[in-house]
Amino acid sequence: MDALRVHIEHIWRRKWVVACIAALAVLGAIYTSLGAGTSYTGKSVLTIDSQARLPEQDVALARGYADTFNYLPYQDRLRVAAGIPDDVTFEAGTAASGPMVIIEATSDDSSTAESSAAAMAEAFRDDFNANWRSGRDRAIEDLEFERNEDLTALGSLPPEGPETALRTASANGIQDRISQLQADTTGQLRILQSSAGVVATAPSTARNLVLALFGGLVLGGVAALALAGVENRLTSRDEIRDHLGVDTLTEIPPGGSAAADRLREQRFKQLATIVGMADLPRPATIAVTAPRATDGTGQVAKAIAEYRAIQGEWTLLVRADLRGSDTDGEPAGVGDVLRNTHSISVEKLLQAGPTGHMRVMGPGAREGDSYSLFTRSRFAGLVALGRRAADLTVVETPPIVDAAESQVVCAGVDRTMLVIDKTTAHTADAKEACRLLTQAGVTLLGAVIIDPHTNADVSDTSGSSPHGTVKAFFKHKISGIRLTLGKSRTESSSDHTNPMEEKQILRRTAVPTEPAPVGVADELHLSSAVLSDALPPSSNGDHRP
Repeated sequence: MDALRVHIEHIWRRKWVVACIAALAVLGAIYTSLGAGTSYTGKSVLTIDSQARLPEQDVALARGYADTFNYLPYQDRLRVAAGIPDDVTFEAGTAASGPMVIIEATSDDSSTAESSAAAMAEAFRDDFNANWRSGRDRAIEDLEFERNEDLTALGSLPPEGPETALRTASANGIQDRISQLQADTTGQLRILQSSAGVVATAPSTARNLVLALFGGLVLGGVAALALAGVENRLTSRDEIRDHLGVDTLTEIPPGGSAAADRLREQRFKQLATIVGMADLPRPATIAVTAPRATDGTGQVAKAIAEYRAIQGEWTLLVRADLRGSDTDGEPAGVGDVLRNTHSISVEKLLQAGPTGHMRVMGPGAREGDSYSLFTRSRFAGLVALGRRAADLTVVETPPIVDAAESQVVCAGVDRTMLVIDKTTAHTADAKEACRLLTQAGVTLLGAVIIDPHTNADVSDTSGSSPHGTVKAFFKHKISGIRLTLGKSRTESSSDHTNPMEEKQILRRTAVPTEPAPVGVADELHLSSAVLSDALPPSSNGDHRP
């Protein structure tokens, strides 16, 4: 059943290929049906002379005669001999239980079909009987030669005697056989009915459309499976286990409908539960990466952080893929921390997430090649910062095959989760990703199969329905009002904060019973001393700048 389900998924994912092939087949059937007029089929019936054979033997012989007639080169020779036009088609068959050969001639003219069937039957009979008589005559000639030898020998023998009697009996026997051959017509063809009638046939458009649709769907399904084999993608748990040796944690289906979205949400919750029950240290840091760039990486990382936060665990989503960030105008984030900016406002660094226990650190501004920023010591400082700010840090990592810095990220966390985009992930890329992770000494938590196609959420409403766009607009406005109210409460309590309280908030290591004060979190600034405290010391004992 799993193999059947995988095949169905392959076909469904390439449904446009199936639809195009089926549509072409239907259009071809329509064109053929409308362009073809009424055809006429004339019949002529031949039978086989049978004097000394069983009826079953004659039926088998009739099938052989029909097969001989349907041999196209032989048929063309008969057509030329009978002077029949090239646009007339012929086909021979046999009766159900009789020694009869039925020749059918099809043409767009009734009289032509009738006359052509009769002419072709006569040509076939004459040609076949001529060959049959030629073989019989050769056999008679051989017998006559033997008989003449006996007669010649009798001329030199006495009238009576043993040898004379033997020669006479032999000559008489040969003569009897000659007479039998001359009288026997077994196996010859003769015309039983020269014209057995003409049947008019009009094309059935409905039947042709049904057959074309069925054939097109079958052919399209075969083409879809062939494409799937050529693309060599990973789409199932068994394929991932066989090719990568990695267990699949869950499979995230695509969204789009209410039922699909509910199932998708349920699978994300199951994945977050698996992470919560995993044997991880607390605070914990996990990386989410994929072989190649896919939206599924961000979806999985966000879902884990969000649903763990819903259960009361402080989570931090770190978007460490700097390749898509702008060189300027981006809020402070990972790039700024790795560059060790001396004063970073937490209001800019740790943005509020969808829930109260979730914070998000964006990629930050990109300056040059992001590879130079991801050293082991710098990323270790970022991990230490995350451990102080949350109980679970989820790092959205660049694709492992495309970005060399991903090895540093995955090697610096507790566990790594490999995202397999079933719509784009190729087996070779996934194997290369596993090789790179193993090379870096990474411990895999497991794989996640995902189809990232879904309706756009609030942060990206392009391509969604008008109803969804309006709904997202109002949700965005309500979130903005809540954020404004939170900032007003922050300003009223900002005068009572001090650097010691700020450092204690960053060093929180257990899930608090109450959410952290919004005012303190919004006004917190990371000084160079705090960042230096989060970074490991260098070889000379000093903290890295």
